Amino acid sequence: MKYFYEYDQSEVLDILRRYITAVERLPNDVNPYGEMDNILDGRDIIEEHKQYLSQDDINRLNQADCHLRRYPKEVNHLLGRDPKRHRERNNIPRSHWWWYIDESTST
Repeated sequence: MKYFYEYDQSEVLDILRRYITAVERLPNDVNPYGEMDNILDGRDIIEEHKQYLSQDDINRLNQADCHLRRYPKEVNHLLGRDPKRHRERNNIPRSHWWWYIDESTST
């Protein structure tokens, strides 16, 4: 995914910090009015700029991702957009697994 804006390291680290903080609040303390969309959009930015992350940052990201994966139903419920439609419109790769979290709730 390409962005119109190129993020620098300090911005990516700030997005990572906000992602971790937001994910840690799952499942009960996430604003249902678009916050989850912003969280996953931020995860996209982090993924596309991993070269800015230290090993410690990557470890913290992996821990937050594990926490996010524990709550697929809640994440899917809190999304303000249809993840399938978003994937199709934006050609989201499978490596951005957070946009496929709805598939783990359909069983």
